[in-house]
Amino acid sequence: MRTPLLAAAVGFALSGCQTALIDNAIRQNLPKTCQALETAHAAFLSIAVVGTVKQSAIDKEAAVYVGVQNLCVNPERETAADVVAQVAQAYATISSALNAAQQAQ
Repeated sequence: MRTPLLAAAVGFALSGCQTALIDNAIRQNLPKTCQALETAHAAFLSIAVVGTVKQSAIDKEAAVYVGVQNLCVNPERETAADVVAQVAQAYATISSALNAAQQAQ
């Protein structure tokens, strides 16, 4: 009876260590990811200023960009899992908007 409980306790403790390592890795790489989002946003704006991009796409990209900027400035307010999900969603949206803008040229 003791062995399974001890194994469960050790496994639980180790999983916490792995989570901490993953959280740390995410936090260390977040500035690079935020810079990539900044670059994609700037590229989108350079195309959108020409006027060939729909206003709805511009509004959607802007909303996502503002949301991710808050996350990049203050990531401590979120869990690592939330950071990954939000940044991935923002990157997908901004990248999609950039592709649509490039095709509209």
